[in-house]
Amino acid sequence: MERIKGSWLDEERFGSEVFNNLIEILKKLHIKRKKVEQHRNEIDRLDQYENIITTFQRRNPLISQKRILKHLMALKKYYINNKEIFNVPLSLTHGDLWLDNILVDKKKINIIDWLEAKEQDYCLDIAQFRIGVLDELFDKRASGELFLKAIETYSDAFEDKTLPRRIQFHLPMMYLEEAFYLPYEHFDWKIKSEEDLEKFRKRVIDYFEKSEISLMDGELCAWK
Repeated sequence: MERIKGSWLDEERFGSEVFNNLIEILKKLHIKRKKVEQHRNEIDRLDQYENIITTFQRRNPLISQKRILKHLMALKKYYINNKEIFNVPLSLTHGDLWLDNILVDKKKINIIDWLEAKEQDYCLDIAQFRIGVLDELFDKRASGELFLKAIETYSDAFEDKTLPRRIQFHLPMMYLEEAFYLPYEHFDWKIKSEEDLEKFRKRVIDYFEKSEISLMDGELCAWK
């Protein structure tokens, strides 16, 4: 097993050079894109999430059911109205872009833990980069500005005109998944809510609100 040098990424190490280097590494990973394949049915996935969340709400109501159903319906409507833009070439993605999986050795960056790597729309990596890195290190404004910069860089480099609109669906979906630990097999809401219910409650409300905001915001999901 190879020993990889470096320290976990934190705000002190996250300067503009590290940001640019990290984006370049991700672009090299994503540039090799394959032909368009049949994508997963997002409506089925949303229906599945509705069932899981409703089950949780019966035990521990945190957010009004009306509000949850309204948000899920808005996600479905957005997907149906923009369905054609989601049929894009697939590329290799890391699938788990969190602070703990990014090591910095001076200015050199190493991305570790590739167990979740798979072929899918690369904008999912970008969305996760927002949640797992930028949101963890910065406040809403700074996180939004850096996220916007990343999207613009990708849109220009890949000539991907629909990227911002795909992000506007996948980012709130990912926030929703993080709120209730969906669709994780080993860290589901049953386990986490029993470990520390109050901490879990705060997490659910925080991520759910971010999911709502990122869907409603029409300008590349960047918070003002």
